[in-house]
Amino acid sequence: MKPMFIMGCLAFALAACSEPPSKLNRIAALQAPVAPQKSVRPVQYKPVIQGYEHRDPTDPQDWRKSNEEQNSGWGIQ
Repeated sequence: MKPMFIMGCLAFALAACSEPPSKLNRIAALQAPVAPQKSVRPVQYKPVIQGYEHRDPTDPQDWRKSNEEQNSGWGIQ
C-alpha cells in the first residue's frame, strides 16, 4: 500500500513542478474563421414541437403486423 501511495505522491509532485501547457496551434486555428468573406445564414427560430403528431396509446398487437404498418412502402412486401 505504501509504494502505491508514494508513487501517487511522486506523480503529483512531478506534475506540480512541470511547466504550464502552452497554447496549442490547433485551438488558435479553430478560433479564427476559415473564410471570413463567406456569408452566414441567419439563425431562425423553430418551435420545439414543430411536426409533433399526437398518437393515442393502443393495445398490444402482433409484432409482425405492427412492423408492416410502420414500414409502409419500405422493403419487400
